[in-house]
Amino acid sequence: MSTKAPQAPRTVVEPGTVWILGPLRSPVPFMSMNDRGDRRAEAPMVREWRSAACAAARQQHLPRQLGNRVRVDVAVHFPDVDARGRPNGQDRDRHNYYPTAKHLLDGLTPPKPLTQVIDLPGGGKRKVPAGQTVGYPLLIDDADWYVDGPVVVIRELVPRVQYPFGAVTITITALEVLR
Repeated sequence: MSTKAPQAPRTVVEPGTVWILGPLRSPVPFMSMNDRGDRRAEAPMVREWRSAACAAARQQHLPRQLGNRVRVDVAVHFPDVDARGRPNGQDRDRHNYYPTAKHLLDGLTPPKPLTQVIDLPGGGKRKVPAGQTVGYPLLIDDADWYVDGPVVVIRELVPRVQYPFGAVTITITALEVLR
């Protein structure tokens, strides 16, 4: 007798099916590989990016527990002028924005439990439940077996008046059916 919980039925779609989420208004500034911040300080930004992807997937009623492998492309749109009002035409290294794309992808996976370490009276430590991550269960997981990407591309500028931090467009393409 198996102790594993039964798998929920997976939704299988025709390979080549495409969903486009966006352009989504960036909730916070883009996260960059060049930022060397503290993980605890970044946590609220991570949650905002995950929440943006989750909300967009919910709004478009995307399927759940997709039985296909997918490719995920994230197009990054910077504001047309910088914070000082100067034209924003600088070249950018698209790979620096992988952290933003990764957190968007995480928002398309099922919520996961969070734990925190507490100090016990008399010494020692213990992990205790501390809520869960934000997520929409489009994908079973974000491991390579299920996902090709995220692939980051830089696209056209967007008006700062409408998109103060810029915007992202997530394109999800169904690939082969998983066995």
